[in-house]
Amino acid sequence: MSDDKKNTDKLDEAIDKGTVSLLAGVGVGTYGTTMFVASGFVCPACVFVAPALLGMGAYQRHKYKKFKNEATDNSTEVDEK
Repeated sequence: MSDDKKNTDKLDEAIDKGTVSLLAGVGVGTYGTTMFVASGFVCPACVFVAPALLGMGAYQRHKYKKFKNEATDNSTEVDEK
């Protein structure tokens, strides 16, 4: 397996971790909303954890996708020469 393929696989794994963080944030947010609707009480951790997970996941996905696009652009320029 070439180094480019290994790097691409690592970037794909990092993007997947960002997706998992986003989904976890949505899950915690949904749980907090459901608890509020059902009992009128919001778990204090849900107020801080859901936005943190959403932000972290979005940041990870953005950062690694941007890096992956730059790496792809650089490898295409080398191939064209």
